[in-house]
Amino acid sequence: MAHEHLYIFRKPATGEKLIRGAKEYILVTSDQILMGAVPLLHQAAERGVQLKVILPEDLDSPAEFIPWWGGPEFVGRRTLKTVDVFTTISENGAIIAFPSSTGATDHIGFGTTDEKARRWCRDLFMDHWERAKPGVPKGFPPVV
Repeated sequence: MAHEHLYIFRKPATGEKLIRGAKEYILVTSDQILMGAVPLLHQAAERGVQLKVILPEDLDSPAEFIPWWGGPEFVGRRTLKTVDVFTTISENGAIIAFPSSTGATDHIGFGTTDEKARRWCRDLFMDHWERAKPGVPKGFPPVV
């Protein structure tokens, strides 16, 4: 049985492509700020795309990161003690990756455009979202 809607991705650019094409929502779970995605998320928010982002509560803000978090009407910000799954999900597809066996970030994962698999990734994100605390990581400037 062929799985033409499931693929392996090796680069953050795969998630960036999902962000560029989103019109309704983007759901991100990450253990770090991917600086290449920040302007794309900002542009998506300006287009009216609903954003939800989950980051580790103890994450330090990169020196070059300028928070643009925007208003609560389009950006949901939450934190978890640890982030053990990495996702970028939109209405067009999903990518998901897991830490390596040593616990390090591994940006080799799975991507899908299949509705059932995308829904599974979205359900996993929403489970994390419900357990996460509202706010930004402790090492970040406050939301204004």
